[in-house]
Amino acid sequence: MSARKPEGGFTLLEVLIALVVLGIAGMEAVAGLSAAEQCIKTGQLRQAAMALLDAKAQRYLLTDRSALLSSVVPLPATSPDQLAVGRLPWVPDSYSAGVQGDLGNGPYFVIKPNGFITALQPGTPDPATHINIPVGTACGSSLIPPGVYCREVLLTQGLPPTSASTALNQKIVSAGGTAYTYWIRISRSGAPDSVALLQREVFTQ
Repeated sequence: MSARKPEGGFTLLEVLIALVVLGIAGMEAVAGLSAAEQCIKTGQLRQAAMALLDAKAQRYLLTDRSALLSSVVPLPATSPDQLAVGRLPWVPDSYSAGVQGDLGNGPYFVIKPNGFITALQPGTPDPATHINIPVGTACGSSLIPPGVYCREVLLTQGLPPTSASTALNQKIVSAGGTAYTYWIRISRSGAPDSVALLQREVFTQ
């Protein structure tokens, strides 16, 4: 009699190994989708924060220079972009109640994951979020709830500190003018200072 051939098929051990492999692959796929979704949300938030920078820069272009110069300060020994969020001479952006809805107005904002921006009126509870930030609260303060965006501004005399700025500034001064740099920074409460967004505008007077 000839020996009986074993029937084809999978053993229980092989099935378990296959299930483990499929489970690991499924977990990695879910993690990849989650990471992709987070990247999309982060990109939308960053784009909205950039819009806050641009809105303030546009508003700055329409501001009377003589009124703007009333807040000028000497360029600090440490470059403003290297100073911690909320540290003087940085100050929170001013707020005017008469220009509500203008993204170039005010210091505190809530940005939703879809990019929708809500401006918060300092010193007044927001009806939707119930957030109430006291007037004049510096960016970086613990009084600002995590996730809230804060815009601070600074006007310094002279050009931004670069290798070529000293010589160029001397040429401007010798020609009878004065250079000024307007700094704008957007930070997110609870996030590292290194991820804050910065913009600067230079003008002469």
